[in-house]
Amino acid sequence: MNLHRSLLTLLFSLLFLSSNAVWAQSTKRDDLIREIESLRSQLKVREDALLEPSTEDRESFAEFLGQKDTGLIRLLPREEYDYKKKLTISGGGAYYSFSRLTHEYGYGSDIGLERGNLRVGFGGADYGMMANLGDIRVLMMHGQQIPLADEVMQELLNGLGIINFFVCTQKIKDTS
Repeated sequence: MNLHRSLLTLLFSLLFLSSNAVWAQSTKRDDLIREIESLRSQLKVREDALLEPSTEDRESFAEFLGQKDTGLIRLLPREEYDYKKKLTISGGGAYYSFSRLTHEYGYGSDIGLERGNLRVGFGGADYGMMANLGDIRVLMMHGQQIPLADEVMQELLNGLGIINFFVCTQKIKDTS
């Protein structure tokens, strides 16, 4: 009976001591998680600041930015920031989605910067096109249909085997 009582005492002592060790480890892990979350939020603030257009650029395009539905973004070169994992953001700030207003790659990115070139159409069956409209003021384009842009788009689409851009866009509008 004495041996039985001693074994029970030893067992409860071990359980008590091990539960304190688990609790202490859990507290340390919780502290580490909180610290990591704090560091991530600090990194996000700094990454957002890095991705912001400069004050000079904002001042240069102030007239344009004063209009409805306009904005200015900064793209970072993919080879410098994405491949080398300098930033935590997916894509390293080299991509941008105009519909989601994010630099995060994989959320419908519309444009990217790699090796000094702007790129569109990134994965799978996605494709995109860009056309050089020449040296025209962007302010002239806002809210207006520019025949030159339609002609350039039609020429690009003809090269892809799409015969009539205007019929295609009308069909898309009709089905949405």
